[in-house]
Amino acid sequence: MTVCARCASINFRCNRRYALSTISVTIQKAEDGCTGCQFVLGVAKYRDILVEEEPHLQVLIRQRKVNENRVDLCFRRGRYDRNIIGKVALRLCDTYGFELAPWAEYEGANVDLARVIFGDAGDERSISLAKSWFARCTRYHGKACTLEADVPLPSRLVQIPRDLSYDLKLYIPREGERGRYIALSYCWGHGIAFKTLSTNLEDRKRGFSVDSLPPTLRDAIILARRMEVDYIWIDSICILQDDGNDWSRESAEMAQVYGNAAFTICVDSAPGMDSGIFQNRDFPTSHTFGPHGSFCLQTETPAWYHMSMDTQPLYWRGWAFQERILSCRNLHFFAGQVAWECNTTLYRESFRGRESKPWGHFAKNEYTHLFHSNRVAEKIAAGTKHTREELFALIGSWNFVAQEMMMRSFTDETDRLPSVSGLASVLQVPELGEYFAGVWSYNPFLSMAWYCRQSQEWQPDYYRVPSWSWVDMYGQMIWNMGTTSIGKSAEDIAEWEKWDQDYGPRLIKHNTILRNLDPKGAVLEGSYIVMSGFCREVYVVNLEDTDFDEDAFEFTDMYHSNGSRDAKICMDVRPDNIDSMASFSNKYRWGGHTYDIDPGDENLVTKHLCVQIAKERKPKKWLPKILALVLDPVNEDGAETTYRRVGLLAFDCSELECAGWEKRQLKII
Repeated sequence: MTVCARCASINFRCNRRYALSTISVTIQKAEDGCTGCQFVLGVAKYRDILVEEEPHLQVLIRQRKVNENRVDLCFRRGRYDRNIIGKVALRLCDTYGFELAPWAEYEGANVDLARVIFGDAGDERSISLAKSWFARCTRYHGKACTLEADVPLPSRLVQIPRDLSYDLKLYIPREGERGRYIALSYCWGHGIAFKTLSTNLEDRKRGFSVDSLPPTLRDAIILARRMEVDYIWIDSICILQDDGNDWSRESAEMAQVYGNAAFTICVDSAPGMDSGIFQNRDFPTSHTFGPHGSFCLQTETPAWYHMSMDTQPLYWRGWAFQERILSCRNLHFFAGQVAWECNTTLYRESFRGRESKPWGHFAKNEYTHLFHSNRVAEKIAAGTKHTREELFALIGSWNFVAQEMMMRSFTDETDRLPSVSGLASVLQVPELGEYFAGVWSYNPFLSMAWYCRQSQEWQPDYYRVPSWSWVDMYGQMIWNMGTTSIGKSAEDIAEWEKWDQDYGPRLIKHNTILRNLDPKGAVLEGSYIVMSGFCREVYVVNLEDTDFDEDAFEFTDMYHSNGSRDAKICMDVRPDNIDSMASFSNKYRWGGHTYDIDPGDENLVTKHLCVQIAKERKPKKWLPKILALVLDPVNEDGAETTYRRVGLLAFDCSELECAGWEKRQLKII
């Protein structure tokens, strides 16, 4: 390796700045074979900085802070930093593979010498790092990450022989058999899938070659071997894909399958089975320098909030959300680096320390207290029950789970309820009552107080769920957090209790027709609830030549302290996504003016029934709202009291003083 004198002498011990050469000299040295100068020019090109056109540009490396691993490669005109025309963020890396002892970890700034990220995600050094994360997590993270020596095994597993000359087998554990296994979370994609069917089950049990697997599954087997694991659960192999009963039975066990796995391999960057796990990573790396060649430079990797999980294919797969949350530990393979996400914290290949609360998109440890605690057993042992505030908080958390899940995509839209049945099973406590169609019988109405940011003009030609269930929609859904959040003052709670006593809805019964064996799974047409609540007719005025203001409806959000007066409505289906106004009288206000309502204009004005379902628990000065379902009658066997949901209404508490409210019993399908 040829390196020029300036590149070989890079040193930050005496000064945070180190001048290299001008661009003209750098180009000449690069042509002579200097790998350091080649790195400088390559990085400039990598970041689209056109330096060849200005041969007199100065090249310097500037350490951001003393003893920090982040440095900037700068290209400057003249002597002053104000004339820097471009810079590239780099990391100062250790080339000898230094690692902290498992017990000596820290939370804080990323200052230690960085790790070199190698081009192949399957490099032995990356796998060794994953092993060290696993050991650190299971030995030193405490109760939330405790690894049981043996757990109940799923009904089927892929058995991985240590001897490479032997085939894989679909293993059927004995009843009550315990052991250790890992799971796989990945995208199927559109290629040829490797599936177990009723017709080839016996063949799978006799054995199959790892070479017969598509790349993603093959890499998962290779990784499991290198992590010294004997069993792995892969849905396409461990569930009979042509047997509906087997599929529903196994999908109902996802809480146990992923919750008991030693860890889950998350193939975030692969769009399908044919993509593989071990992707090439493109981080330009410099020559080595310093004492004994112990340092090098590498382009900076993005922080957690810039890694854009939502740009990774796996993020959008509907089932993957549940798989990620239910697993105690996830080994992520992102496009740029490997990461470890557990119930306690987050590790990244590019970061020496731990990041328990990374800024940006949520880390799974935010859900640990919900899905990985023994709160039910602890309550029973203490002889106590969940309070109303705790139950409201659980429902609020469930609504957040639903909000996240609704952003995901499904090949089969009827999978939406099954895809969260495992989460529902883990979250359920006795006091929440029965779970059905995405809500809890203790107070199903809190999970009905959603609105949709985009018009639901597209409707499938098949039945999904009742109209009041959030699963009936698509796209981003928003829930009113002010109806479930805890920590309100005694006065706020008292106001809510008075409303609940005088006007609160009550569930009389529900009829849920299950599609299959999963008690928390998909439902069939004919499912409904019967409720009692205070109702009133409401006019909805469609405002022509307007656009629906999705932010205006968020006055109900707990973070917006001061609400706005008057009613606000969000219809589930909005033709051309126009905005609407709601009024209980024959007048409505808009744009600072009052207008008369013409009930005869059916194109602009529609009349509906609304029923109160929730109230915000805010101080009076914040103008708390009451939320109501907007309903339309349905001709069902001549029953005049059968309705379906068509929207959500928010109105001022002062409207309760007006005449017209009537307590009624309603059937809503």
